[in-house]
Amino acid sequence: MSAAVCGPSPAHDARPHLQHPRARSRCEPTSVTDYQIFEEHSFDKTEYCLAQLTQEASAKYQADKHEQLLVDLWSMIYPTDLYERTSSRWSILGFQSDDPARDLRGAGLMSLRHLHQFISAVGTSFLREQASGFSLALASFTCTAMLCRYLGLNKMLIFPGCADHSASAQLQRRFLELHASSGHDVLQRLHVRLLLHMSRQWTAMQTPETTVMDFPIVLKATYTHLHRALTVAPRPWQLGSLLVTLGRESIDSWSVLEACTSSSGTCEPIGLYALFWMLCARLTCRARYEAI
Repeated sequence: MSAAVCGPSPAHDARPHLQHPRARSRCEPTSVTDYQIFEEHSFDKTEYCLAQLTQEASAKYQADKHEQLLVDLWSMIYPTDLYERTSSRWSILGFQSDDPARDLRGAGLMSLRHLHQFISAVGTSFLREQASGFSLALASFTCTAMLCRYLGLNKMLIFPGCADHSASAQLQRRFLELHASSGHDVLQRLHVRLLLHMSRQWTAMQTPETTVMDFPIVLKATYTHLHRALTVAPRPWQLGSLLVTLGRESIDSWSVLEACTSSSGTCEPIGLYALFWMLCARLTCRARYEAI
């Protein structure tokens, strides 16, 4: 049930950094040559961001380069204990193996970075607050996979409901424009909100009969929520309002319809025939209710 994902590369990748008096966004080129091309030929920032994020979304975890991230995770969970590369205690974090590197063969580097940043942001108390059966590492890796697949950064990732939704070209461009101009790691910020939403949904569906076998239901519902939230988010996109929308408890299908057929955009991706059918269905149901 694990998902393959991958990630950004801040502190652990040795990439050259150009010092320039003008503040640069996350996605501007870092070498002198790339910077000159960027300035002199009006390089499209969104195209550069897409190429950069696509590369990061396929990066693999390499123990000789990235194990410090696991050391940091261990230190956050077990601050007084020496680091153990292989231990049954990794299961506290939701890893499916005693050796987390095995999980990361499929999950990739971006997913590990996102998990590391999530725990750094929310604290270890989050683990103790979760309902039984919530595997944080698995849930986090899958949220990274959802974002990467939905936004077209890595379409090879598999998880429950992965074929149900994908971003339109317009929506993908909104994301890239925001990522290029905001100065923030937008993908990581979205990951935090999406994972918190998944956690709340898992807690809400708890019954005496709920088991870990029901987890795919929450994964599929979370992916649908991601699609709806990004579709109805106020335009033009701003990071604050986007995160608020993604943090909403639920978004109904009619809100998605309204966003798709608003005057600020084309009908993407539902279409006028679907709109007409849903309007007829609602009117028919209302007529039957009034007759009763």
